[in-house]
Amino acid sequence: MLPEELAGKLKSSQRFAVVEDGERIILNPIRIPHADEIAKRVKGLSPPTLEEISEEVHQYRKEKRDGW
Repeated sequence: MLPEELAGKLKSSQRFAVVEDGERIILNPIRIPHADEIAKRVKGLSPPTLEEISEEVHQYRKEKRDGW
């Protein structure tokens, strides 16, 4: 259970990846990109394959993590 002071700062709809690091627990917010954001990144006129979409999502998340 999170302390009330900390829990009050979080949105109830927000999701986190929970990472255990020794004696620490790290909550990393998960941001799911909108389809429009991903569509802008996909090049070409043909519809993207599921593999291309998956790769774009992974790349987007990596860029967001690295930007912290």
